[in-house]
Amino acid sequence: TYLGAHLWDNSIETTMPNGDEAFENFYNSIFNTNVVIENIDHAVGDVLDETVVRQTRNHIKGEAYALRAFRYFYLVNIWGESYNQNKTGLGVPLKLTADMETNGKARSTVEEVYKQIVSDLKTASDLFGKYPKRRGSYRINLPATNILLSRVYLHMELWDDAIAAATKAIENGGVLTNYVNLESSSTCISSYNYSEVEWVYGNGNTPTRSLSGMVVSTELRNKFLENPNDTRMNLWFLISGTNWNITKKRLSYPSGTPRTPTNSIRMSEAYLNRAEAYAQKGESGA
Repeated sequence: TYLGAHLWDNSIETTMPNGDEAFENFYNSIFNTNVVIENIDHAVGDVLDETVVRQTRNHIKGEAYALRAFRYFYLVNIWGESYNQNKTGLGVPLKLTADMETNGKARSTVEEVYKQIVSDLKTASDLFGKYPKRRGSYRINLPATNILLSRVYLHMELWDDAIAAATKAIENGGVLTNYVNLESSSTCISSYNYSEVEWVYGNGNTPTRSLSGMVVSTELRNKFLENPNDTRMNLWFLISGTNWNITKKRLSYPSGTPRTPTNSIRMSEAYLNRAEAYAQKGESGA
């Protein structure tokens, strides 16, 4: 069950909530990243060139730090209090080693969890930044890491830091995709075929559906209607008269084919996050 996955769940004390698959899956993933972080420097393979070995180790280590931060960001926003409302409130347990514990672990504060998230993302960014950008193979990279960092800073209301992280992503990321050239029936941008996609992740085989509870405001709808040729209307909404449903368009595959990740982090978020930070500062930005 995923009960509580969209609520502030105060039932967490020192151990995992019984039967909560989301909580368990996130911590299983964190355990795997901890194993990588602790052991990757000792990993060996068939490559004899020490420079290549070091680069490979650092890339894998950067991925592990970035993924650990990504998981904790989900965890603390699902089961912790809001950072800007009560950062000293209870967050989630911070498990940063691969050793096994049988007595559980006390919950860290929201602020402590966010500090760890920022630390992990900055470490990942530094490791990725030593080498040319990699893109593809469903592996997180430098621009995606800095986009996530800008997202975290927005939650922390650290506007200047959000601007800096988003700008770094823009400097190292791909160009925005021209939506005008996309067919109206296109699935959402979740493929490396699109220039602005920096990381593709998650599960696949999910058909197009609407996001229940996500309502398009009349003001936003009217802005789109001012320009009926706006490609985004048919890309992102299921429209029936005055009823506009926000859609979650995914790639759908024939039965029996391998599952393919269909979530993505795109360069458009870097621009959006930077614009949001400038707006919060009362500045127009650049």
